[in-house]
Amino acid sequence: MKQALKIKVLAASLLLLAAIGMSANANNATVFADTDSTIVDNTTERSITIHKSAGTAAQATGKRAKDDVATGTTADAPTDNSTPLANVPFKIQKIAPLANKSDASIVATDSSTYTVSKEFTGVTGTEFDATTGVKNSQYGIYKQVLGNDSSVDGLYLVTELASPSITTRTSAFIVKVPQPKDNVNESTDGSVTYDVNVYPKNEIVSTELNPTIAFPGQDGGADSQSASGMSQTQFTYKYTINTPKDISSASELSFANKDISTHFFNSYLNNLDITQARDVTVSGEDATGSQVKKLVYSTDFEVNQSGQIKVSLTKAGMAKVATSEKIIVTVPVTARSFAATDNTPATTQVPSNYTVTYTDSVGVTTTGSPAEPATIYFGNLNAKVVDSDGVGISGATFRVATSLQNAKSGKWVNLMKLVGTYGQTAPATVTSDADGNISLDGLQVDPTNKTQTYYLVQTIAPAGYDRDSGIREVTAAADTDLDATFVDSKSFLPDFPLSGSKMNLYMMIAAALLVIIAGTLIVVYNNRRRHSDHHSAR
Repeated sequence: MKQALKIKVLAASLLLLAAIGMSANANNATVFADTDSTIVDNTTERSITIHKSAGTAAQATGKRAKDDVATGTTADAPTDNSTPLANVPFKIQKIAPLANKSDASIVATDSSTYTVSKEFTGVTGTEFDATTGVKNSQYGIYKQVLGNDSSVDGLYLVTELASPSITTRTSAFIVKVPQPKDNVNESTDGSVTYDVNVYPKNEIVSTELNPTIAFPGQDGGADSQSASGMSQTQFTYKYTINTPKDISSASELSFANKDISTHFFNSYLNNLDITQARDVTVSGEDATGSQVKKLVYSTDFEVNQSGQIKVSLTKAGMAKVATSEKIIVTVPVTARSFAATDNTPATTQVPSNYTVTYTDSVGVTTTGSPAEPATIYFGNLNAKVVDSDGVGISGATFRVATSLQNAKSGKWVNLMKLVGTYGQTAPATVTSDADGNISLDGLQVDPTNKTQTYYLVQTIAPAGYDRDSGIREVTAAADTDLDATFVDSKSFLPDFPLSGSKMNLYMMIAAALLVIIAGTLIVVYNNRRRHSDHHSAR
């Protein structure tokens, strides 16, 4: 009797050791059934509950109960922070040994050693809580109800089916239902577990997105992390990631950039806004950089503009780029330099970055951002206009040119700047303030050394002054250095309402009129004199 009891205990122990999910490398996950050691009823629901999660082969069995033996209950759940895996398919078959064979003859990986009487299939759960957006308690779980009476009791072969996001499937294993609660020593009451819980683990496909952001090179040149242009210039960001191996079955691939706003959501409170959603492009490229597939806007990808720019690929889009090596997203934006308030300097550099989010077919989410943002640089000029005594003069107007020749011929930089509440644009001139200071920002600089040469010219002098007509070579940079000083001399007509270039023009016109009037008076005078002399002679 004692010998028989020991055999039963050994059989039950081996059964449950295998039932908790064999190592992915196991070749013979066989369970020896014990059919006589437990007391069962015909009213309790029988089931197998599979808890699928990511891990290594060494973690396949999760936590063990006492004496390192699995119990088939939730006490066997792993204690680490395992990632549950959704959409993993399983097949559960009720099996029995061949005629005149014992349960011990069954080999889980050899279908010739058993017969099948029932078969179930299902996948691990994917549900989310609609209110919180959090994975619910059934995420990564597949529960198969077998029946409510002893006719369904026996051995069940559990086989994990193929999933594109899993590298190697857990080997098939056998579960006994119902299962003794105590598998080392017979429980005094012979109690059993009717819902047998198993915790198979295995490694999933590695997702190395390696995201980058840059400005595309011009005319075949290399991409760059920095760029520059005049304020209100259009720039293009280039996002690049490695194409995930299992993207054709993934549930999400999106690129979100909180630095870029839209025309509909406070765009003029940001230095960057998207020019037009339809101008965004998404494509797949091979290892040589050749385009594999260009995606179609609104069909293969969508652009969400709710306060930030988010580019999301649809299922169709992800399937199209599945054969590519890289996924490329281009986002055109308008960049501007302006001061947030009257007391702050204008923006001289505008960095931008994004977050890529990828969720594979088993519900594992990977996120990442480029290690280095892409940055747009602007420069500014600072100058001062004073009178001959060195006192600052207000109201003098200045323009800037890119070369000395352009300054001489009046070809000015058509820099656009923000004016007014709604961000209207106007050609940028700059006028000296009450202390004679001027500041011109939003200028293009060399992206490498962050400086650039310009030529500054005073175009109009304030009333009562003659303008300084000199051309100053200045350097635009992100600094507060004084780049040039202009000296306006007082006009000989200080009380006239206008002076400077406009006054000179008006004085020339007045002088011409005086000459015409004087000539007319002389002609009239001479005609009258000749007429008087003629009458005197008669």
